[in-house]
Amino acid sequence: ITGVSLSNLYAKFWRIRAFNVPAWKIVFSLPFGFAGLWSAGYFLDSPDKKLHPVTIKTKWYSELINKITNSTTNLVIAFIATTLFSGLFIGLNNVLLTLLLSTIFGICLCHTNKQHFIKNISGKYANAMIIINIIMIIIFSSILAMRPLPPQASTPASETITITETTQGNTK
Repeated sequence: ITGVSLSNLYAKFWRIRAFNVPAWKIVFSLPFGFAGLWSAGYFLDSPDKKLHPVTIKTKWYSELINKITNSTTNLVIAFIATTLFSGLFIGLNNVLLTLLLSTIFGICLCHTNKQHFIKNISGKYANAMIIINIIMIIIFSSILAMRPLPPQASTPASETITITETTQGNTK
């Protein structure tokens, strides 16, 4: 699971870098704002057409990928389905954060031209993910700092109990 998680992080990192987002912005978006950056990479076409796409040799899988990527509706459904499925492994809180940040991405994309957004993703949008990350770190740190500590188990003072055997009644 660690290997899959690291390779997933590696692939997402380089997908974000394909949009000319500086590595330091990606690092400073970790752990919470990162989902907003990689979800943008999931939905957007690569700005650099020189990137070598992965060739898929299996016909049915290639057709499935084409069917998903050629329709925005299918793309959104596939994203939600895979994100919810990943919740089985990474937990519901992470899934909700990913869905929230991808919704923010969708709202940002609706308010601007797609090509303009792709060209400038490393600017305001990447900065917004860093700010969201910092806010989330502050919120979670505050929650952890203010939560009540569990009661300490008290150890009783040392007591000595002496048991003596006594016999009652007649013994034959």
